[in-house]
Amino acid sequence: MIVLCEPQCEGISHEKVNSGFLTLVRTAFPGEPIRLHAPRSHQQALRGILAHDGVAIDELECRDLEVHDGNTVRGVVAYHRQLARVLAETVEAGASEILFLSTSPVLLRILKRLHRRPVFASIRLVFVLHADFEDIANDTFREVPTTAVPEPALRDKLRALRPIELPQKIAAFARRRLAARYAAAFKARFRARDALLHDASDRFAYIALSPHIVANARAYVDVDALGVHVVEMPINFAPLRPAPSNDHLTLATFGYGDPGALRQVVEHLDRLGARGYEIRIIGMDNRGLESHPRVTCPSPGKRLARDEMERHAEDVDAFLILYDGTRYRLSCSGSIFEALSYNKPVLHIGNPCVVAFDSPERPIGFAHDDLAALARHVAEMAGDYAVARLELAKRRANIVAVRERLGMASLAPKLRAVLRPGASG
Repeated sequence: MIVLCEPQCEGISHEKVNSGFLTLVRTAFPGEPIRLHAPRSHQQALRGILAHDGVAIDELECRDLEVHDGNTVRGVVAYHRQLARVLAETVEAGASEILFLSTSPVLLRILKRLHRRPVFASIRLVFVLHADFEDIANDTFREVPTTAVPEPALRDKLRALRPIELPQKIAAFARRRLAARYAAAFKARFRARDALLHDASDRFAYIALSPHIVANARAYVDVDALGVHVVEMPINFAPLRPAPSNDHLTLATFGYGDPGALRQVVEHLDRLGARGYEIRIIGMDNRGLESHPRVTCPSPGKRLARDEMERHAEDVDAFLILYDGTRYRLSCSGSIFEALSYNKPVLHIGNPCVVAFDSPERPIGFAHDDLAALARHVAEMAGDYAVARLELAKRRANIVAVRERLGMASLAPKLRAVLRPGASG
């Protein structure tokens, strides 16, 4: 039996990558039963995305697990109890490894403490690394940079309130401030590097979702001694479709994106007097661009279902990935894998996570020094769309090769080597 555990994600959070790991486990270990411990809402999300992608996972057993705030004493106690149960049930089932689809410094500390018990000591624990791993580069704790979006002014917020709502809103604000301060103290106390180095042994291993993560992490930790391995983000790619047939350049951001950077690109394009293009925001945040004639957003302020996102992406020529070089240095954005899945070349500004897959020899996109240079290129593409279509076609052909390299059959040996090192096959 292969045991997986998702201790933090509820609903549709991480549903694409986690459904990919379920598929990869089934590919790597055909015929073995799979047990998944996860919140019920996340189980439902995984079933939904697997059905959408046309993937069936046989011999899959799901067991419920509750998500708690790991940055509180109550949350730590609850997780300690639940994770002890997960380990005990793994031993009872005769399984010898658990793949944790996410973790945090607090959860890692809890699991390493539990692992000291003789009854659990033989279990191999493997952890998928996400944003928390970025903290190994910091001397003191800093939150992982996130997309900055404009907030309504306080005056506008107050105007939108009814007087009867004011006491409740003030109390909720105070609770959030107190919880944020408490969480910050926890995060400053429990650091990623410390948790990784604490009780390090060959019974613990870690999965980085892109080769650039391991390469960059070598400056901060001994990745080989810690057992950090690369297994590229497993994704059930969408079927290949014919190239778009448009009469003008159509670009899109997909998912959360970076609204602030997109506004800068559009402002550059306006100064250049660019015409003959459309930028589609396949997400929910179009603030600051609501009235721009060449920017569209099918669902402002409302999350789109996966099939709707795919429908709006079908006729797009290329995706914009506008994260700069400071983002995703030690973690992996799903944006590049969405581009690969839908066979969309990418225009980017050198984000490490994108560069890892956009090789100069077989490019899958167009790299630029900054947003201004990217905007100039967009203006050129819009001005001579026939030439742009030829360049885009070359990159779509290269994406097909990358998809083959990152298919489940290719990734399966990597996962087997991490979960069961030394085993044959």
